[in-house]
Amino acid sequence: MKFSAITLLSIITAALAAPTPVVRGPGGRLVLEGAGCTLVQGRTVCDDGFGNTFFEDDPFSS
Repeated sequence: MKFSAITLLSIITAALAAPTPVVRGPGGRLVLEGAGCTLVQGRTVCDDGFGNTFFEDDPFSS
């Protein structure tokens, strides 16, 4: 019982300490890795990897 409690505590501690990579896109918007931008009718449109699209020059209002 004592061993399993120590093991569980070690796993929880390691999981909390593991850093999560944060990728910021145009304008500081949070995006997933692999998200990209394309030129559409003279304006750059980006996707954030979550299924949302936004304009590169105005990332928070679109």
